[in-house]
Amino acid sequence: MDIRAEEITKIIREQLGGFAAGVDVSETGTVLTVGDGIARLHGLERCMAGELLELPHARAIGVARPAGDHPIVVL
Repeated sequence: MDIRAEEITKIIREQLGGFAAGVDVSETGTVLTVGDGIARLHGLERCMAGELLELPHARAIGVARPAGDHPIVVL
């Protein structure tokens, strides 16, 4: 069986053609404390470790890390 690059390219282009990127805001939380580049948040129960979070009012994007009593720490 010969593998032809043209066929593979065609299949990949067809599959990617239907891809629609979008952002879904499904939860909002409360900032408890901020200091030294670390924000402690509450209220994001479905947030997972390593997830990218956006803090629009602080003009920041951070990575979620689990931390003790506070569900989320954004670095």
